[in-house]
Amino acid sequence: MKRNINKSFMVNEKENEMLKWKAEKCNLSEAATIRMLVLGFIPGEAPPEEFYEKMDELNREGIKLKRLVARANTFGFTDNDELNKVIARIDELTMEIKQRFTRSDDKPPEEVNADE
Repeated sequence: MKRNINKSFMVNEKENEMLKWKAEKCNLSEAATIRMLVLGFIPGEAPPEEFYEKMDELNREGIKLKRLVARANTFGFTDNDELNKVIARIDELTMEIKQRFTRSDDKPPEEVNADE
């Protein structure tokens, strides 16, 4: 949908700093942050580069698994040792990603009083 309506509004210094901080932390523009909030989404913090590296590694293991399954379907058998290694590595990466990059405390950040 094309954005052709311009909105202009005032914020105080504290709200301005909070908006800048949240947008930067989420790796979004201030406008994108506001649009997400209007649509009911609470933007999360952008993950570190290492997260993407681990996801790439998980993707490569998934491709290996897909190839093993395709080979099994074509020839009627598979290398069980290789299959078990790939599945174990996928499980290991999944657990590592969950432990290192997810939080159990989904507490909202300190609220800004809109009346200030």
